[in-house]
Amino acid sequence: MLKLSWFSPLLPAKTDIAHYTMRLLPALLSRCDLELWTTDKDFDPTISQIAKVNVYDSEQLDWAKLCQTDLIVYNIGNNHEFHQDIWLVSQRCPGLVILHDLKLQGLFTGIYRSNQQREDYLNKMLYYYGADAQIIGRLFEEGQISEKFVVEKFPLTPLALANARGVVCHSRYAYQQLLGINYLPTSYIPLPYAVPTGHSHSSTSRISETIHRLIVFGYLGTNRRLEVILEALASFPRRSEFCLDIYGQVWDADYIQQRIQDLELTELVQIRGFVPEEELEQALDQADLAFNLRYPTMGEASASQLRIWSHSLPSFVTPVGWYEGLSPDTVIPIRLDHELEDIHYHLQGYLDNPDPYKSVGIAGRNRLAEHHSPETCAEQLVEFAQEVLKAPLFPTMQYLMDRTVPEIRKWTPENCPTATLQGLAKAVHFLTY
Repeated sequence: MLKLSWFSPLLPAKTDIAHYTMRLLPALLSRCDLELWTTDKDFDPTISQIAKVNVYDSEQLDWAKLCQTDLIVYNIGNNHEFHQDIWLVSQRCPGLVILHDLKLQGLFTGIYRSNQQREDYLNKMLYYYGADAQIIGRLFEEGQISEKFVVEKFPLTPLALANARGVVCHSRYAYQQLLGINYLPTSYIPLPYAVPTGHSHSSTSRISETIHRLIVFGYLGTNRRLEVILEALASFPRRSEFCLDIYGQVWDADYIQQRIQDLELTELVQIRGFVPEEELEQALDQADLAFNLRYPTMGEASASQLRIWSHSLPSFVTPVGWYEGLSPDTVIPIRLDHELEDIHYHLQGYLDNPDPYKSVGIAGRNRLAEHHSPETCAEQLVEFAQEVLKAPLFPTMQYLMDRTVPEIRKWTPENCPTATLQGLAKAVHFLTY
């Protein structure tokens, strides 16, 4: 049986990648021999009843034990607090990378800043994108260029894949993007999410005669358009007929609370923070509309959207990246350059006739059932892992050789043939593997 070492944050870590691992774990364990690896000593002890858990330090890792596995799987996302150590291990031992975000500028700026390695960060910008990118990186570090611009133009995704043997992504959009930037075996495998049996398609508990409930939840960074949502609600003529609940971690709760006060929304908006899973599930059951706006998107699929669909809940999304490919039958697109206008239009539309919006929620739940079964996702992942093991290391080697040739050229005569340089690069990498 295939043996995998699975590096991931584990619950109760406040990242949906921890939930991803738990959603997939039972189905994986029925198909392979798998051990979990985490840096968090305070992981949920009940996980140990399901699978073997190894607590590691990236500086003092038991490499002998790790090398006994068939393939290492690294779950990499955009938050350095959860993924710095995973990425550091991946740079020392090749494995299969599950890429949860396509744009990873935030991961690497977080890593290099936390370790006071500013010049290392700038050198990576130079290496992957050239001298202009290094200058822009310096200006970004000095606060003269916006994070949105740098994330869009210089995602640093290749740095996350520098030592990978294969890569998995969760959206067709990301799959197409990855095919253009690496030589690796690449697979699109949807996020897993089982359709709950406890939520009814025809639930009427969420409809109130006087107040309609709006909800936004998750890890609410600056890209989640929370300020725009508040402004839209504040300027909507019939705002008193709605209330908004904010669940999860807000990047600056004090600032958002001040905006709520400034917009005179204190009676309509509540910041609930992180709550037990059961409480969030109940809140989603009772909601009428969900906000899942994102810009810039990090390019990957949204587990929050899958949870929204599991409750047959209509939702507003920004049609970029993965969301752009979703059927308008399953989500309600909000144009980035017309956010206030579109939100007002749909809030009014819901008040006038909620039935079409409820139909969107039901269609989303149907899509969830058809495309996101944990059993199917686990089967696809194990099959792809076996393909990666059979594949030669040539794709990774070729990528590294192509990056090495320009460096060797600096130290050779101008008329040195390219074939000779490629041979030297190949020799270097065979010696270092």
